[in-house]
Amino acid sequence: MGAIRVMVPQLLAEKKVKAKDLEKAIGVSKPTALRLAKGEMPWLRPDQLVRLCEYFEVDLSEILIYRPDGDGDR
Repeated sequence: MGAIRVMVPQLLAEKKVKAKDLEKAIGVSKPTALRLAKGEMPWLRPDQLVRLCEYFEVDLSEILIYRPDGDGDR
């Protein structure tokens, strides 16, 4: 079975920002921002996904990566 890898931790490191910055920038709660920062995928509304893409200036395919071999590990 395939897996989805959440690349937010890597994007945060590249941009040199923290979960707190992400919380404010995309309008999510602190627990949601922390889950994203850990590489977990909380439920997000479509508009929040759009803001996430805009914040990191990347396509959604660079935030969520599908691994058909199931290698979703960091």
